[in-house]
Amino acid sequence: TGDGYTATTAGTTGANPLALAIGDLDGDGRPDIATANLTARSVTVLRNTSAATVTSGAPAPFGVQAGGTAGPAQRLTVRNTAGVPAEVRRLRLTGPDASDFVLTADDCSRETLPVGGTCTFWVRFVPALDTARPMRTAQVQVLAGGGLFGDIVSLTGEAGAAPQGPAGAGGGPGRDGQDGASGPQGAPGVAGPSGATGAQGAPGPVGAAGAAGAKGTPGHRGVAGRPGPAGHVGLIGPRGRNGEAAVYRCTPATRRRRARCVVELVRGTATRTVTVTITQGGRTIATGQRTLRRTGSQRVVVFPEAAAATGRYRIRIVIRRTGRPATVLSSTFTVRTPR
Repeated sequence: TGDGYTATTAGTTGANPLALAIGDLDGDGRPDIATANLTARSVTVLRNTSAATVTSGAPAPFGVQAGGTAGPAQRLTVRNTAGVPAEVRRLRLTGPDASDFVLTADDCSRETLPVGGTCTFWVRFVPALDTARPMRTAQVQVLAGGGLFGDIVSLTGEAGAAPQGPAGAGGGPGRDGQDGASGPQGAPGVAGPSGATGAQGAPGPVGAAGAAGAKGTPGHRGVAGRPGPAGHVGLIGPRGRNGEAAVYRCTPATRRRRARCVVELVRGTATRTVTVTITQGGRTIATGQRTLRRTGSQRVVVFPEAAAATGRYRIRIVIRRTGRPATVLSSTFTVRTPR
């Protein structure tokens, strides 16, 4: 250690610091240290928090000052508290409202102060005309050399309304101005009384024909006329193809055999499904169904109930072929008791 140096202060960085930089990183006038750490893949910043060795007394708040006017100057003293002579390089105004404060006198910049020596400078508050932002703040940084740290002095003031000057003397009459634009039209006046009836004028010319009126509603329907003569008989159409045909035979029951009905169809050219139903008085007494092939038997046999051996019956034959409508054959027959 030696004059102008303080005791060593240790700081911790990330693993394997590879590069180092020194500079005022936080704007307080003191040099700070930054390192780039290879293994940790990080950056470390060591802020300089040493106490100032070139100090100044804090000024009193400047109070309220009318916007656009300059307040009285305040005197500040800088003192060298280090153990060696201190060089004051310069004073610097900073902060958000630095333009509202003015260094009116500076006996410190580029001066070297002996141990315990002092110098002075003066600051005035000159707020701009902006009453929407009354409070103003700034700082004066004392920048020292030789490894010494200067003080930072905070400045505050409040901007008030601009002063009202006395009213001026009344001016003479001005010259006449130009004619103004025409005003809007006034409201209609009250209608006057009706005048006397004038003489009748001559008839005017005949006007043009008016447009056709709308179509009227339809009239009542007339009485129907007599029927006309019959038309000519149309031509006979082509003969249709032969339909299905069936022959049936029903025999009553005897002591040796029961009643039965045999339905035989004309042999066809395709497979058919035949359903035979026999009813008496709306009650089904026998039913049967069979699929007839082209080469097989064309018969369907059904057996009515033994109790219905005699009486009047209805037989219904339904013939179905694939791809064609069904054919329905129906007939009635009477079975009498044999003598």
